[in-house]
Amino acid sequence: MPMPPRSRHDPFARSLICQAISVFGTVEVEHAVESGTLSADVWFAPRRGRRRKGRKALSLWGRQCETPSIFEVFSKTPGPARVKDVVVKAGIKERALRDDDDTLTPLHLWILSPGKPEAALTAWEAQPDTEDWLEGFWRLSKAMQVHLIVIRDLPDLPSTLIHRLLGRGDTLQRALEELAALRGAWALPFKENLLRRRIMLNETTPDALDEDDKDTLERLTAVADKFMEDLYSRANEDGEERGERKASLTLLARQAQLRLGHPLTEAQRAVLEAHIKREPPDALADKLMLLTPEELVEWLREA
Repeated sequence: MPMPPRSRHDPFARSLICQAISVFGTVEVEHAVESGTLSADVWFAPRRGRRRKGRKALSLWGRQCETPSIFEVFSKTPGPARVKDVVVKAGIKERALRDDDDTLTPLHLWILSPGKPEAALTAWEAQPDTEDWLEGFWRLSKAMQVHLIVIRDLPDLPSTLIHRLLGRGDTLQRALEELAALRGAWALPFKENLLRRRIMLNETTPDALDEDDKDTLERLTAVADKFMEDLYSRANEDGEERGERKASLTLLARQAQLRLGHPLTEAQRAVLEAHIKREPPDALADKLMLLTPEELVEWLREA
């Protein structure tokens, strides 16, 4: 079974998913399923020893990453044959896993589609799975653990934001606006990823872009300045914070050296720097004045 040609959407989609799920375990892009012929967009294996939580306590991505999984992302709404291709691919991977260990948890295949593939859902007799998941989730096979996610139909919730960034048209627009409004540091890598996607699309010959790509480029361009502003702002804040910590370390180290009567060792400087990250410099300066030299030596052993 030959692999279908890749689109400009593929590297971005795989990278975005990796950013979302790498915290939960091991992630591999274009994972070889069958030597030299087949590969999965993203392969995920849960981290060994990962503590199991109640399902309600897990994020949406966390729930999807409870078991070994393959994530396949389509840039266009797939037909029945394309869906069959990725299901067969997942079956080959699961068979290989069971050859090694037949007690393994069944593999889960997650198919992400920008639109609703009516013909494929009908052909597979798919059923909506809103009881266990959300609007937009369809179960294709209980035996093989296969779900198809219609990105366009996902509810506009914080938990679905990264999924919806893989969408098109108005779905993508709403997700970009939500991401632009977020100031948390966790959102910055996703903004940076989207800026890279804009650069890639912008450098592509216009004739090589289809209508979806042109629409995506236009929407990304509209939020690019806001994303860049957020990235520059965070970089400046980090730089100022590092500069302040470095200055505080120099002053407090000098104060400690005067109290001890000798230069600090590398280990003592490392401990002092760890304290600076946790406590205000003024409070640490007062503490250095109050501690006896013997107490100071002990304090500089505490990480």
